[in-house]
Amino acid sequence: MAFFYWLIMKLGKDIKIIVKPTFKDGMTVGVQWQLECDKSHIQLGKGFSFHICHMYQGKLLIKNVEMFMEPIFHIEHLRLRTMAFAVSIAEKIVTFLRQAENTRRQAMALLLLVLLLLAAAAFYVTRLRF
Repeated sequence: MAFFYWLIMKLGKDIKIIVKPTFKDGMTVGVQWQLECDKSHIQLGKGFSFHICHMYQGKLLIKNVEMFMEPIFHIEHLRLRTMAFAVSIAEKIVTFLRQAENTRRQAMALLLLVLLLLAAAAFYVTRLRF
């Protein structure tokens, strides 16, 4: 739980974790979860957790906990901050597009956004090749 709390604090207050049970077989419990932005509903990651529990004299002991996560959670601090910045920009774009009534203005804004994203991707790819 500390990991999810830290992740939510880093990404911002509009991030939520959705937890759905996948199966229940005796004392083995599976949980499927996903991390998504609350306002724009952008899915940022998902994973599965399996917990094997044992009862000993009326006490519950969690013996084995396995978590399978997407690679998005294995990123360094700079990429995490970049992802948080991208989510905040996406939220602003969603609110801008909902408020705008002029379709030409929306089209120009989307075209500008796509061009900026393509330029950033091209810069990132060319920088990796050295």
